[in-house]
Amino acid sequence: MKYRVNPAGVEKTLKATAADAKEFETILTPVQADATAASTACGSPPITAALEGLFVHENTQLTGMATRIKACISGAAAATTAYNQGDLEMMRTYQTNAAHAKISELPGKH
Repeated sequence: MKYRVNPAGVEKTLKATAADAKEFETILTPVQADATAASTACGSPPITAALEGLFVHENTQLTGMATRIKACISGAAAATTAYNQGDLEMMRTYQTNAAHAKISELPGKH
């Protein structure tokens, strides 16, 4: 399998994803405030408890999503860096081997 990674394209995509993820995180704070206001305004203890439970559960899920998004961004950046370093390492190895090879060992030379 052959991979072609465009580091600039990966960086652009990761930056855009990180910006979107940051906006996603800003949603969490108002949701928490709205949850408190909704549970207070309903005036019914069973409904208040249900709303609070729902919002606690959803908040946990949303916070977990934000954490996973950050982990994915970090993982993609690390994988791209490793790919590029591997590419550079392969290039260095090829250059080193070529520099130390006898002329008769080079492709096309007999």
